[in-house]
Amino acid sequence: MVKNKTYKTIYIIFMIAFSLGVLVGCAAKLPEGFDEADVKAEAENVIRLVDHRDMDGLTNILTEEMKAGLTEEVMAQIFSVLDESGSVETIE
Repeated sequence: MVKNKTYKTIYIIFMIAFSLGVLVGCAAKLPEGFDEADVKAEAENVIRLVDHRDMDGLTNILTEEMKAGLTEEVMAQIFSVLDESGSVETIE
């Protein structure tokens, strides 16, 4: 029971961090040196990788800090929750 609660907590933290990142990215100007089209393309790539449950593809683009937090167990939990909600229909 505690293990399940831990995974739910990790999932919620991950989703909050991801959502905040998306919201901050929408509200703020991009830092110098970033191209808006490239950032949007990379965000769409991440969404597609998660939607296709492509753990290897995700691992290849994660930083070392992200890899430490998003272990295979954590990603399996995230994928499990996503399986219940269905595939991505559109990306806007």
